[in-house]
Amino acid sequence: ISNTFGASIWWNALIVFTHGGSRAPEDSTGQIANFEYFQNHRGYIVQQMIRQAAGDARILNPVSVVECHHATKRNEKGEKLLPSGQAWKTYILLLC
Repeated sequence: ISNTFGASIWWNALIVFTHGGSRAPEDSTGQIANFEYFQNHRGYIVQQMIRQAAGDARILNPVSVVECHHATKRNEKGEKLLPSGQAWKTYILLLC
C-alpha cells in the first residue's frame, strides 16, 4: 500500500475491524477474553504495523469495530450494536 500510494496515505487511514459481533477468542487459561481488551490489543498491533510501514512513529489512526450481520442485535432506533452495546455506525461516521 505504501509503495503504491505513498507513506502519507497512512495519515488518512481508519483501522476498521469487521465481524465485531464475533466472540473474542479464549485466553491462555481457556476463558473468553474481554471484548474491549481484545479489540484494543488488535488495534495496537495494527497501529504498530502501520507505523512501521509508513516509517513514522507519530501516526495515530482511529480504530473502529463494525458488525453488519443481519442477525446482529439492534437498539430501539434500529441501529446495529456491538457486544459492548455501542451503536457503531454513528461512531465511525464521526471519525471520517
